[in-house]
Amino acid sequence: MIKVLQNWEEIGRAAKFIERKGLPRHGSTEKCWDYFQLYELIKDRQRSAPVLDMGCSGVHTLAFLHRMGFRDLAGLDLHITLLDRLLQTGRMWRERTWRRPFRLYRGDLTKTSFGILSFDLITCISVIEHGVDHRAFLHEASRLLRPAGLLFLTADYWEASLHMADASHPYDLPWGILCRQDVIKLLECASQEGFQLYTPGDIPSCGDKCIAWNKKEYTFINIAWVKAEGSYSSARLWPVI
Repeated sequence: MIKVLQNWEEIGRAAKFIERKGLPRHGSTEKCWDYFQLYELIKDRQRSAPVLDMGCSGVHTLAFLHRMGFRDLAGLDLHITLLDRLLQTGRMWRERTWRRPFRLYRGDLTKTSFGILSFDLITCISVIEHGVDHRAFLHEASRLLRPAGLLFLTADYWEASLHMADASHPYDLPWGILCRQDVIKLLECASQEGFQLYTPGDIPSCGDKCIAWNKKEYTFINIAWVKAEGSYSSARLWPVI
C-alpha cells in the first residue's frame, strides 16, 4: 500500500472520521490523515498483538493505538521526555489502573535491544526523514517483525526533490523531504529485507502541497508492508527487554 495525501479535503474527512470514532487526534491536524490510514490498515487486527512505535516522542501514536484497544504497546525514541512519562502516568490515573498503557524505551531505532520476532506491528510516523539510515531501519524492522507482521511508515514527501539548505533542524535533528527517487530506493531496500507491499501498487502522483512547515510546502506519503513468510533478518539476536 502506497498512498499520497492529495488535498485538504482528505485531511478534513480523516479528522472528522477520527473524531466520530472517539479516537484522539494528533496535535497537528494534518497527521489525522496518517492516523486514518493506520486505522483502516489495522482495525481488524487482534488487539492482543504486540506493537512497537518507532520514534514515539509525544506518545501521540501510542495513545491512538491504546484507544483503539491495543494493550501490548511499546514505544522507542532517542529522547523520552518527562512530558512523555507524565502523559503515560496521566492515562493510568484517568483509567484508575496501575497497568501502564504503554512501555517507553530510549534508544536508536536502527539498533534496538528487543528480541528477534518480537512484534506483529511496527509503526513509524514522520521519523525516517530526520537523519535515519533507511537501510539500517528496514533491516532492524525486519529483525523485529514476525512473519506476516505489518510495518506502517509515513514521511514528508514531494515527488520532485526540494532544496533544503534554508530549512532548520527541527528537534535538533537533520530534516529532509523524501522525493520519488528516495521512495523508489526505500522500496528496493524493503524488498531486500523481506518486505512486500501490503497492497501492490505504484507510487501515486502528487496533488496539492497540503503541508506548510519550516519554510517548506509538501505533502505526506504512507507505505504499508507485510513481512514475507519465511523471511528472517540476519541481524544479531538480542534478549527481549
